[in-house]
Amino acid sequence: MSSAADSDARARLVALLALCATAVFWASAFPAAKATLSYYTPMETVFLRLTVAALCFAVVLIPRGVAALRSWRRLPRVVVLGLIGVFGYQALLATGQTSITASAAGLVITAVPVFTALLGAAVAGERLRAPAWVGLALGATGVTVITANEGLDLGSIRGVGLIIIAAAVTAVYFVYQKPVLRHERPTVFLAWAVWASLLASSPAAFGIWDRIAAAPLEATLAGVYLGIFPMAAGYGLYTFALSRLPASVASSFIYLQPPISVLIAWLWLDEQPNALIFAGGALALIGVALVTRYGVGGRRG
Repeated sequence: MSSAADSDARARLVALLALCATAVFWASAFPAAKATLSYYTPMETVFLRLTVAALCFAVVLIPRGVAALRSWRRLPRVVVLGLIGVFGYQALLATGQTSITASAAGLVITAVPVFTALLGAAVAGERLRAPAWVGLALGATGVTVITANEGLDLGSIRGVGLIIIAAAVTAVYFVYQKPVLRHERPTVFLAWAVWASLLASSPAAFGIWDRIAAAPLEATLAGVYLGIFPMAAGYGLYTFALSRLPASVASSFIYLQPPISVLIAWLWLDEQPNALIFAGGALALIGVALVTRYGVGGRRG
């Protein structure tokens, strides 16, 4: 094997390891958020997470002189996308998690690739193929089973609904960031999206120090963890892997997240998984796989 082939193999291995770490970090976000939400309000949780992430990006980018956008004319679009896909997603997710388990949230959020595929198809003018409709039906059934496992009270239904909306919001963010990322560095784009989102969440800063002083250390550290690992490190590693692997390989690692999330929630929060949550999760993941792999066909007539 040539040295070039050896180098390519090593680069691919490093990228795959980065994806594995990303899957663990993103899966752990749901239990960590649940731990933080046990003492902080949803908006305080969002503010704490974004503050830490914003500091991480500032420390990494500003000293190296690479924090500026290549064109400041794109700043309004970056800000809007950040408010939708970072602040909006975090606020919806945190609020939804107040009434459902971390395991359920980690499973329901897998609808992100479904919404992304559907929105991408709509933007591109493509029609849905038959497997996509089957996948949508299976996914809806899986979410219904997960909701039933949480309890069919108003709080659980509201929580699952907010997570679904968070998934849809994230799809909008993913689809409409693509034109911007053709011209801007992904990490710089994300940094400005996070900084804008931090400003949007700043009203939660009032009284946050009193809350930190009163909250158990575990809850606060969980919020700090959310900013460092799932957001700053997770997105950074995913961007690194995406630059070295096909997008289809990188996106397939989302299927690792739900079982890891359930396992972490079990070990950390003592959320006992049962057959119903596994059945609903399996249906949801099969639905996601069908929509993302076989979903769209030719253009509409």
